[in-house]
Amino acid sequence: MSTGANLEGLDAFTSSALVSSSKEQEVGVLYAEISLFHEDLDNARQYYCEKAINVLVNSFKAINTKTGKPRGILQPLCVKKHPKIKGAFLINGGARRLRAAKIAGLEKIPYFIDDNADDFDKVVDNLHREKLETEDIARFIERQLKSGIKSSDIAKSLGKPASYISDYSAYIKMEEYIKNLMRNKFTSSVQILARLHRANKNHPSEVKVFCEKISSPVTAAQVATFISSLDKQEDLLEETPALTQTSESKSIIIDDKKDVEEMGDQIINEYTSNKSLIKPIITVLTTDGHEAQLLIKQRAKLKHGWIKYYFDGSEEEILLAKLKIISILEQ
Repeated sequence: MSTGANLEGLDAFTSSALVSSSKEQEVGVLYAEISLFHEDLDNARQYYCEKAINVLVNSFKAINTKTGKPRGILQPLCVKKHPKIKGAFLINGGARRLRAAKIAGLEKIPYFIDDNADDFDKVVDNLHREKLETEDIARFIERQLKSGIKSSDIAKSLGKPASYISDYSAYIKMEEYIKNLMRNKFTSSVQILARLHRANKNHPSEVKVFCEKISSPVTAAQVATFISSLDKQEDLLEETPALTQTSESKSIIIDDKKDVEEMGDQIINEYTSNKSLIKPIITVLTTDGHEAQLLIKQRAKLKHGWIKYYFDGSEEEILLAKLKIISILEQ
């Protein structure tokens, strides 16, 4: 059974997308100034997901490993001559790419002309546009890693964060009961599967029971709660050299309705008078489903903070509003 993944923006992997600006003369692809392209007001697609557009923007800005230049649009837009504006084009297919190209700052974009396309062609093009399967993406990334390409370079080439590469590369090694969550449509998130896969290394029986009991769509928050219950605090005590067996653990009630900044105020008020406090270990959950430690002593710009991911130890400055506190441990 196939496992579909939502990868809007990776148009470069479709068969019709194997065209780049460096091959413009070779394959006869036409390029024109972006200002000459206009959206069709009668387009079947009227709703545009901002997140999906941003995925496209990142893919256009991704660096080609051979040329060292931004990848740009690899799948030409299908257009027809504009009925009212001389020298301009009306889009048959590719309105999302046009919007993303404008945000990405592209000056020219590839296209081909089809003056015979009707309204049904536009709908059919969207209905039959297949997304890459999770397995396909995972195998692709695995091949690149085996060829010696660094995961950070793969991420840059795809216009994705480093966590994206680690999640998909982990998919190949996952137990079947974890993969079945996607196959049975209980989740479409590879990040959720990856988190369960990492927890499975130390708690295989618990993770298996958890997965096999699921009978309806599961959320990232539910998975985070489950993983946090797997002796998370005990694991942190073993992994943090600064902690000793004589350290005392003090719990703080976590309010899901509060954001990180509000919780930060609570922590400060709670511990201001506590002279024995060395540093609380704050575990947060990012919007893409990864656990990390909030580095509270590391300075960051306004409304941002530094976090250290548990899965690979990398650090990142991130908007605090994108974090959710899931546990706090006092040294």
